[in-house]
Amino acid sequence: MISKTLFLLSESFKALFRNKIHTIISGITISIAILFINIIIFTYQSFKTISYKYKSNFVVDIFYDENIHEKKAKEIHQSISLIEGLREKEFIDKNKASVIFKKYFDEEVEAFLGENPLPLSSKFRINEGYRDLEKINLMINRIIILDGVDDVSYENNMIKKIEEISESVILLIALIGSFFVLISILLVSNTIRLIIDSKKETIRIFELLGATKMFVKVPFLIEGMLQGLIGSFISIFILFSVDLMVGYFFSNLISLGIFNVLYILFNVFVGLVMGFIGSSRVISKYL
Repeated sequence: MISKTLFLLSESFKALFRNKIHTIISGITISIAILFINIIIFTYQSFKTISYKYKSNFVVDIFYDENIHEKKAKEIHQSISLIEGLREKEFIDKNKASVIFKKYFDEEVEAFLGENPLPLSSKFRINEGYRDLEKINLMINRIIILDGVDDVSYENNMIKKIEEISESVILLIALIGSFFVLISILLVSNTIRLIIDSKKETIRIFELLGATKMFVKVPFLIEGMLQGLIGSFISIFILFSVDLMVGYFFSNLISLGIFNVLYILFNVFVGLVMGFIGSSRVISKYL
């Protein structure tokens, strides 16, 4: 069993060295495809972080009807605070509203307008698990229909913009990455096909000697996976170099956080899978 395994491995490595140019081209293309997969992951994580940081400071402002009594407004405020997903409540009476006005406009509202027409209002923050647009809109819809609530203000357009940009960028990168994944699989298939063509006589001899189909196929599967492994190592090297450069030029301000065991294993796994698919595709046709 061990001798058979060693034989299969040695045959696979020999075939790769005999087809150096095709192997290198396949490996580089696979590495590009893996890099695009990594870019998709980094882009998603980056937009998620940006979106989370923005939404962590997200405030929902609730304004009550102009003629509502303060006691009634406070009762509505308390009922709103029971809605799941809201936190850090603050009721703003006319005096607090006047202080806020002075802070932003550097003038007393009474002196400016002759009276204090500012409405009673409330401020709420959104809990971490409720910071996507759909859940926020559901909460807003529950608030706006309450009797005594005049308006609800929140930065809906900004959140929508962040999510739209995130989806568009990820989709574009995914399309480009899919193209390179397809090209990689085709190149691996082409390389394996050339190896099969160059070894037709050897394959025939093995079949005459009673070798099983699986025994004949395994070296070619290994060859495809080795090409995928080469591609994954190239991509890991490039990512490592980029990580070092980013760390060097931007010090501790930016960290890609590329290198941990799980992340490296993921890159290796993707390379092996792509190589396996490419080799399986051509083996099913020619063997």
